[in-house]
Amino acid sequence: MEQEGQLYLTRNEDKLYDNNYRYRIIVPQFTKANHKGSQITIFANYTEFCAALEIDQNLLMRIIACNLSCRTGKIKGTNENYLQGTYAREDIMEQICNYIQEFMICHTCDYPEVKMRWKNRQIQHKCRACGSKYYL
Repeated sequence: MEQEGQLYLTRNEDKLYDNNYRYRIIVPQFTKANHKGSQITIFANYTEFCAALEIDQNLLMRIIACNLSCRTGKIKGTNENYLQGTYAREDIMEQICNYIQEFMICHTCDYPEVKMRWKNRQIQHKCRACGSKYYL
């Protein structure tokens, strides 16, 4: 899903070479640092990345932390989000891409135009592009 410094929101690998593909966003940037005596992985452009994905900032960090079995936090003063411990960029990107493919891309038309909502104790996905509805 990543090509030439941008993250393409698609399952179709042919779209990775389409310069006019509309659904692409910035690639997340990670750095490793020491914070209060422990190693952390800082998500440098987290706010911009969440805004581009149109996702709640707390939700994405919780999903990443849950799948990597780690704690999260914010550095006071700079307000940077971090994961407790050092993680390879590929591991974090795998979690982000899995979430995007499972929950943000329509299973029918392959566009990232899905809106989620709770209905009858289930999560309903409704695609704004093709109108498809399905439950998880």
